[in-house]
Amino acid sequence: MTSSNSIDGNKEAGISLDPALLERYLAFLDRLYETRMRLHVGDAQAAVMRILTRACTIEGEPGVSLHALARQTGIPRETLRRKIGTLINKRFVEQDAEKRFRPTGAYRQASRQDMIETAREMLKLAEELRPFIEKLDGKK
Repeated sequence: MTSSNSIDGNKEAGISLDPALLERYLAFLDRLYETRMRLHVGDAQAAVMRILTRACTIEGEPGVSLHALARQTGIPRETLRRKIGTLINKRFVEQDAEKRFRPTGAYRQASRQDMIETAREMLKLAEELRPFIEKLDGKK
């Protein structure tokens, strides 16, 4: 019995994906995960960094308190203290005199470079996948 859920299951419809292209796509997904883990260490840190980045960059806030982070993430304050400690040790977060946390220039620089590289890779991969996607969509 063959699986009709696989990408190769589309061969009957005259659609096949180059295995090398599929490998590049999977490698891209792996790099996205590795980048996230390098920048955030885990899901709790990722949530904290999203909130801090949004508050300090988009909304212009000087920082976010531990209490506000706990309320917004649903993560207990003691757990957040440990997670933020890791981010402080990586020099991605700093705390001001009012005990508010904010992302550092080092984090912004690291994430900016990763965003640029990721966007370039996504565009290149999307262009390579376009013919396959158009066939699946029935447009060609």
